Amino acid sequence: GPHASEKGPGELRRIARAVNRMRSRLLGLILEREQIISAIAHDIRTNLTKLRLRMVDKDTVSLSTIEGELQQMETLISDMLAYSRAENPESHRELINIQKFVEQLVRDSPIEIGLDKKRSDATFTIAGDPVALRRLFENLIENARRYGDGEIQIALSKSTEGIDVSVLDNGPGIPQEKIETMFAPFQRLERSRNRATGGTGLGLGIARSIARAHGAVLSLQNRKDGGLIANVAFPIELGT
Repeated sequence: GPHASEKGPGELRRIARAVNRMRSRLLGLILEREQIISAIAHDIRTNLTKLRLRMVDKDTVSLSTIEGELQQMETLISDMLAYSRAENPESHRELINIQKFVEQLVRDSPIEIGLDKKRSDATFTIAGDPVALRRLFENLIENARRYGDGEIQIALSKSTEGIDVSVLDNGPGIPQEKIETMFAPFQRLERSRNRATGGTGLGLGIARSIARAHGAVLSLQNRKDGGLIANVAFPIELGT
């Protein structure tokens, strides 16, 4: 329906503004869902078409080729489910020491990651979902690996405002005017959704939704000396 008129007595204006904000948010959710469904349909249809074409020449198609196409479809569906559930995690929550959690994440990583703890002189514990938080930071690390230039670092910084966990790379960064749009579904600097070049375009959106569900704020900013910083800020009221 149309926007509610925001004229009249103060009480009615406040109600109208609240209704209009709700209307805008619902419209955004509807448009986002339409975009998601269209993208899923497009990608799955594309992969099914490739499979059909390859099946025509049965003598040359390999099982590994078919498996690759199926894996691409499965990855897209898994990422979509993760995106839709990120803000409403169903898993239990437990106490997580952020510093120990990050240290374990670095140890478990298959790629080399530097860890800067110089500015973190105290522990910070939150109640969170360890599986979801691991996915949050793994998405940021994968983003740094894909678009960076080989150097990845995680920095911990605790202050009176809370604790920040930053993932830094030395890549080209992101044009300032495009930073916020990178969190929208399927928004990527590299336009295709090929897993070999840029993934499904959902990683940052999933990461921000998980951060928001934990009361944290995920933001991006360009480094002064080149590269990108993905910073997750946990406010002081979340920690013990």
